[in-house]
Amino acid sequence: MFPGKRSNPSCITGKFLEWLEVHMSEGLINLEVFGPSLSLKHQEICDCYKMQSLVVRNVVNLLSIKITKPEVLVLLQSIPLLTHFHVRDRLEILEDVMLRCSCYLSKLEVLTLHFEYMKSVAPIDVLTREWPKDIKKFKDSGYLLKYYLPYTRKQHLKVVELVGYQGIASELELVNHFTITGVCMENIIIDPRRQCSHDRQWVHYVYRKVWDIHMEHDSRSIFVFLILSLALGILANAEEAATEAAAASDSGEEEFSEALLLRPLPDRKVLAHFHFQSRAPSTNSYGHHHHLFPKSIYQLVQKFHLQEMELSFTQGRWNYERWGGYDPISTSNAKPPGVELWAVFDVPHHQVDASWKNLTHALSGLFCASINFLEDSTAYSSPQWSFKSSGGKLRYGTLPREAVCTENLTPWLKLLPCRDKAGLSTLMDRPSIYRGYYHSQRLRLSSDEYDKEISSGIVLDQTLTIVLQPDMSATGEMLLGSSTLQPNWSLNSLFGRKVNGKCVLSKSSNVYIHLEQNLLSELTEFGKKNKGSHSDVDISGSLRIDPGLEIPVPPSRLIRVGDNLSNLYEFPIENYSESKPFDLGFRWKFPVVWSCQQAPLSVSRYLMGSGNERGSIAISLKSNDMSHHLLNADSADECQLKVNIFQVVPWYVKVYYHTLQVFIDGNLQPLADSAEKIQVSPSEDKVSPGVLEMTLRLPCEARSAAISLDFDKGFLHIDEYPPDANQGFDIPSALVVFGDFETGMHFSDESLSKIPIFSKLQERNKLRSYTEVLLVPLTTPDFSMPYNVITITCTVFALYFGSLLNALRWRAGQEERLLKSKASKKAGPLRLLLRKLFGKSTGQAQEQPTPSEQSSSSFNYKLMVKVLLVAGLAVAWQYYST
Repeated sequence: MFPGKRSNPSCITGKFLEWLEVHMSEGLINLEVFGPSLSLKHQEICDCYKMQSLVVRNVVNLLSIKITKPEVLVLLQSIPLLTHFHVRDRLEILEDVMLRCSCYLSKLEVLTLHFEYMKSVAPIDVLTREWPKDIKKFKDSGYLLKYYLPYTRKQHLKVVELVGYQGIASELELVNHFTITGVCMENIIIDPRRQCSHDRQWVHYVYRKVWDIHMEHDSRSIFVFLILSLALGILANAEEAATEAAAASDSGEEEFSEALLLRPLPDRKVLAHFHFQSRAPSTNSYGHHHHLFPKSIYQLVQKFHLQEMELSFTQGRWNYERWGGYDPISTSNAKPPGVELWAVFDVPHHQVDASWKNLTHALSGLFCASINFLEDSTAYSSPQWSFKSSGGKLRYGTLPREAVCTENLTPWLKLLPCRDKAGLSTLMDRPSIYRGYYHSQRLRLSSDEYDKEISSGIVLDQTLTIVLQPDMSATGEMLLGSSTLQPNWSLNSLFGRKVNGKCVLSKSSNVYIHLEQNLLSELTEFGKKNKGSHSDVDISGSLRIDPGLEIPVPPSRLIRVGDNLSNLYEFPIENYSESKPFDLGFRWKFPVVWSCQQAPLSVSRYLMGSGNERGSIAISLKSNDMSHHLLNADSADECQLKVNIFQVVPWYVKVYYHTLQVFIDGNLQPLADSAEKIQVSPSEDKVSPGVLEMTLRLPCEARSAAISLDFDKGFLHIDEYPPDANQGFDIPSALVVFGDFETGMHFSDESLSKIPIFSKLQERNKLRSYTEVLLVPLTTPDFSMPYNVITITCTVFALYFGSLLNALRWRAGQEERLLKSKASKKAGPLRLLLRKLFGKSTGQAQEQPTPSEQSSSSFNYKLMVKVLLVAGLAVAWQYYST
């Protein structure tokens, strides 16, 4: 900091100066700071009233600039790291500051404009004329997080914070804000998609001022029309606007809720359905920071412009016959094995595929899975009518062979505010979850960030659906007698844990027990036989449990679905803690046999044919004797059932779509009579898969139906085979949608729609079922053959070159000495004596073999034995390996 000695101009070139402050300098007129070698990081010029210009250029380390001086000319150039720019001055210099700011401010994060001496009435003509072209100087800064415009006036508005401005697109809200500064409020956050409370006294002022602008600037007629609509429409009723503003403020808070639904199943198992919902308001008003909503999901929405997305990891297959197929949970949460992903993008059509590929890579890193394999064009498709209408911006892909483990569950839990440390998520013990018969973790994302008409924000639904077998050792009871006796269970016997209370960040945290219609009917019949009471409240005033059941923990309320079709018992866990954990128990008083509600047709898929050349795919539909449901089917002249089939086939399974046949009750039907519409997208080798979408019309009285398609098995390059190619290749599950049937619960209490889990159960969705994954064996090469050839060849070469090098490296004299020493060692004194005696007795002279002959014979013999031994081993290995 230095005081005001007169300098005209002043140049700062100190290389080691990092902080420059100039306060109340009367002699400072022109200040120029330049040089890429400067270490200057912060600069502050305050109350230098005679200062005329400030030039800052080529200062690569500068981070912040603060100026408080009226009518100063500011020139900023080449300041790449500037993050904070603060101007405190009169409004008249705004044009000079904005117009002289360099476009190189690519790292700008915070822009602050503070005006203390603004007139009592905002000069709307200056704002309208100057701000649109000035603000766009900063809107290109990709790092701009906050944009502050504090405005102080006596006895009126104290602080105004404008967050996330986009320049011209927001000039309507900016002008409207300055015309209503008479409203006495402490804080106002301007959101382009919401309405603010206004006073009726400003209506006439806005109308009059905008009319003056219209007369002076006729080219802004569209802008004038928007202002008039705002003034005459939104501000027509002050009380109504205040009510809407209060409602907007209530909905602008982030929310998180958790719930667990338990349902006993007929095959002595228990269904556990976890539901977590995180809701965030529109990011235009809330900024880039969130308190409860996961930041990684918000970044996905902003980066890839997602409207909807659903990702599921599934282990096992949902048993539609035993666990039900005509309820909201089986329709929405019964998923095919492996990974299923579909997404709807709000981008131009030519950018959809690129956004899909980038999304798969992002999700792959986020959930520690191989989702990036879906980036290949052979792994995804674009359905037309099997999913909701998306205008060709929906992409769908599956990985049937993807294994699901704790590596996928841990990142999924990290998206929760309390993770698995508090609340219902503490029940997610890994061994307990993965020993279940079915496990599906699902993530559903819906966003209207880019919808101009609706602005409710982002909604993230996380569900975990598990089918478990109760652990009888945990309950201390053993099953005796008939196998129809249902096992007693508790949270501890299912998950090995208890709930120590709710997540402190959740708005609601409840556990529900669902007794479906058929089970409730059996329990009611038992109550009639035993002349039990059927009232919902007993003598003590607490809720009465259905006869035949015993629940030690009393429920807080009973929720009836429809016309007493099923019951839901609610158990809040807010009042429980570590000293008093929550362990819900469920006991049966007598054996009960019932069945879950089935879909009108059970679906299965299988392969026909044999050999490695060709085969057929067949989809079978069998009636489940649901005549009372089929009579409700939508029909024109006669009762018919509408069935939509969506099938994706890999490119190496070459399907002949002209061989499509439809059988009803075993009789071949003309395709024109049974198929309402068909769309086929033939596969292209190594480019795209084959896609079949068709709608069938089946008579209600039909007992069975089937379709078949012939195909040839293709050949793959050796690099395209997976490591376990001998196992076979998977064909993803087919999706069957019953267009005339919808699932969804109906509650007489309308307030239940505000609870997230009930709002999902009330949704009317088309009934759908997934088929099995088909395993197709293809012709695979002998992957061991290259290894065998390499090993035998290397062995032969090793023996040959080893012997050759061994023979070449020995010298002649050294070899003779070695052979003589060996011969002398082998022929001992006793052996030489016996040889001489034998020669004398026979009268023959014994010739001593030369060392060279003896060594050569032994050497040839040993070499031959080694070669034969190695050759024999190679032949045996080749024989047994094949």
